[in-house]
Amino acid sequence: MPRTCRFWLLLPLIALLGACTTIDLTPLPEGMTDQPPADWARRSQQLTRFDHWQLMGKLAVRQPSDSGTALINHWIQQGEATTWPCRRRFLVWAAPP
Repeated sequence: MPRTCRFWLLLPLIALLGACTTIDLTPLPEGMTDQPPADWARRSQQLTRFDHWQLMGKLAVRQPSDSGTALINHWIQQGEATTWPCRRRFLVWAAPP
């Protein structure tokens, strides 16, 4: 059998075996769950009534490989309009410099 023919016969077999790998899911940290709170349906309805609000504070994200923070001077939400000036770039690994 020619060499190229063997290659094309083995390629689907390799692809099929590669699809049989398992995904290692690490458990959530202590005290965390991927389930919504028991009263989430009621709470969600209450929160949808807020269409004008203001937020000030510090936002932080921590991942196993990286972390980032942002100081939020003021985030003003008025219906669909948003004003959100940041003092520091947030999630710098996702944005070009």
